[in-house]
Amino acid sequence: MFKYATRALLRRADGVLVLSREEQRQWQQFEPRAKVLVVRNVRPPAPAIAEHDERSGGPPTILCVSRLMASKGVHDLVRALPVVLSRVPSRLILAGNGPETASLRTLADDLDVGDSLELPGYVSGAQLWRLYSDAAVFALPTYHDEGFPTVILEAMAAGLPIVTTSARGSADHLEEGDNALFVPAKDPAALAEALARLLANDDLRRSMGEANRAKVTEFDPDPVAREYLDALEQIVTDRNGR
Repeated sequence: MFKYATRALLRRADGVLVLSREEQRQWQQFEPRAKVLVVRNVRPPAPAIAEHDERSGGPPTILCVSRLMASKGVHDLVRALPVVLSRVPSRLILAGNGPETASLRTLADDLDVGDSLELPGYVSGAQLWRLYSDAAVFALPTYHDEGFPTVILEAMAAGLPIVTTSARGSADHLEEGDNALFVPAKDPAALAEALARLLANDDLRRSMGEANRAKVTEFDPDPVAREYLDALEQIVTDRNGR
């Protein structure tokens, strides 16, 4: 009944806007007559803080900002941490709330990496941007059904290299080796390899961070607004033609 109602709604709609080509393909396979267009979200504004400057006086930080739920890959980050620590001194910050908070702490203790994991809870505003500024790498090994996570745009704006899965908007906008290192979902070993590689390579982190700071300007309000305007004009033109 839900699928029937969804298909009926799509047939009545003059247009549907999504955030990735993968979603566009999925919706059009579900209802070939639907007009599905891809747009981008505007990147969130950053507060006035210093340019990205990795934390000094301590091990480099792997940062993940996310709702703490299994499909965001947060358990995989904790499972990857022992391997990363065996190769590069580091620590992991999982910033956010969610149903897996307690299990993540238990898992870290079971793997004997509890001292290298921080769970600060929900963080926002200047405090959040300070976490980005102090981090060395941003990681989000998600397999959650979403378009293009806002936190990836935030990490790009902070000049961070990214480790994530090649899905949805990430596959559309990020280039392997330039903006991100892609890893398979639910693969802690591959995740650990990518994280250790970045943490051990200052030049690679720097070049990817610079590329991301340049790339994120494509998500500024003006170019995104033009994209939405083009999409809406297509929808209106087709509607008027019918």
